[in-house]
Amino acid sequence: MYLNKSEINIELYQGIILTIILFSIFQFLYILTDPLSQLIFSLYEKRSYLPYSFGRLLYIDTQSFIIYVLRLVIIYLIVQKYIGISIKEWLFQTHPSLTQCLYWSFIGACLALSSSILAWQESIEDPFHIVGISTVVAIVLNLIVPLQEEIVHRGILFSTLLRKGRLPAYFISTGWFVLGHVPSYSELIFYGNMGLTLPHFVLLILMAILTGYIYETTKKLSLCIIFHSACNLTTVVSAFLNYLVEGI
Repeated sequence: MYLNKSEINIELYQGIILTIILFSIFQFLYILTDPLSQLIFSLYEKRSYLPYSFGRLLYIDTQSFIIYVLRLVIIYLIVQKYIGISIKEWLFQTHPSLTQCLYWSFIGACLALSSSILAWQESIEDPFHIVGISTVVAIVLNLIVPLQEEIVHRGILFSTLLRKGRLPAYFISTGWFVLGHVPSYSELIFYGNMGLTLPHFVLLILMAILTGYIYETTKKLSLCIIFHSACNLTTVVSAFLNYLVEGI
């Protein structure tokens, strides 16, 4: 398959190995940053008169912020130094049109909203700890996360697999994308529990397939990120509204 300037030029085995390495590093970051977050939380408990729940919120947000900053740094180093391509050039060399942006944002929002509506009937604990600052953090992270995930899943894994055929590209990248959203791997390995509701599971599969389709047909990674962001932001807003309704 012909490679244009918007695609990375690495071998298939390199793409798979890079994806596995990045996935492993991202999981290890949770273990690495937990002691620091726990320390911040313990200092908060000793000196603060604010509620305990706010301290837990501070712990979660601190860890999330550290992890996603480190993820960005790692991805930047891998793409810029190892692969040897400018992230700016990779993302923005081929600009999506306004029509494309609006169309795929609408599709992504509708897809996520449908999944959220189906999940509303289930007992849902507030997944984003929706209070004040955490709402802002959730929104910010749901803009950063699509950037990171699309670079890895579509930019590296899917694009290298696509040279060997559409079926392995879609099948493997979709499976890996879903696996990356499993909340507890010990639960999955020992009990066979993915920890995902059926609507969420279906949403992840459809997101992976559609982002793969967008990248295959347009070669615009930025459009994949826009679609992904629309899905995530709609999910955050839906969870917030559901939380308000449940609390009434």
